[in-house]
Amino acid sequence: MPNQAHSRAAAFHENAARSHRSAAEHYRNNDRAKGDEHAVQARAYSRSASDNSEQTHTKGAAGKRDMRREAGVRRSIATGSPRSWEGANGS
Repeated sequence: MPNQAHSRAAAFHENAARSHRSAAEHYRNNDRAKGDEHAVQARAYSRSASDNSEQTHTKGAAGKRDMRREAGVRRSIATGSPRSWEGANGS
């Protein structure tokens, strides 16, 4: 899931950059209406990219935190008969 969110964030960043360039081009040609339209679209893409990027970092950090938590857990090794294994595993 984090990789998909990262890919979506990258796509939104590219779209935002493209819209910003289009807005700049229209402003340079004194076409404020189209420039404003592209600027609004660029801000929307930027917000989406930021949200997806934040989601990626949040989920990635949570996964790492859970892995570290599991690394320190000591579990008993079941020895003996299969019935004693069930007791050791909490079944």
